[in-house]
Amino acid sequence: MEHIMISPGKMKLMLTKSDLDKYELNTNALDGEDSLVKQSFRELLDDVKRVSGFDASDDKVFIQLYPSRDGGAEIYITRLTQRRDEKRALHEKTVRVGTVYAFLSLGDMIEACARFSDEDLPEFSSGWYGEGMYFLLTESQIPYSDSFHRRKIDKSLQFVGDYGKIIERETAEFYVKEHCLCFCEKNAVKMLGSMV
Repeated sequence: MEHIMISPGKMKLMLTKSDLDKYELNTNALDGEDSLVKQSFRELLDDVKRVSGFDASDDKVFIQLYPSRDGGAEIYITRLTQRRDEKRALHEKTVRVGTVYAFLSLGDMIEACARFSDEDLPEFSSGWYGEGMYFLLTESQIPYSDSFHRRKIDKSLQFVGDYGKIIERETAEFYVKEHCLCFCEKNAVKMLGSMV
């Protein structure tokens, strides 16, 4: 029996004909309600756990079995319930979310920074000038599970539109850093906002 871990909740098994005989599995006559078939799969899952550490004993599983030409089979085992530790690991993962704001004047940029509330303050921010424009680069780390809410986060700061605009292009940050001069390297939102 060979195995490939596809993800923490999914595994692929490659069984030979002798493996199928060992577990008394007949690919032509599998009935998920048959108690002998269930027992065979329990034994198979126990062996898989010993060999690979993939534990599906307490979970609901979805099993797909595909007979192969040599008399063996490929089996995909998917846990239908996610473990607490896996959920916690996913929740603890963070992603970087960066936003670029553009302003026609330094005064507009300062006014916009003054309107950021303590909850909206980014973890990192810097002020840049170039090509007759002022740019504010912000960056925050947010939980991976919230990363699909990036637009929602940006929309919560729509007041910036009263003073400048949000640049949506993903390459904007790199462009600003390459073509503009940084005049406020750290905590730009807080420092500039305090100038009002």
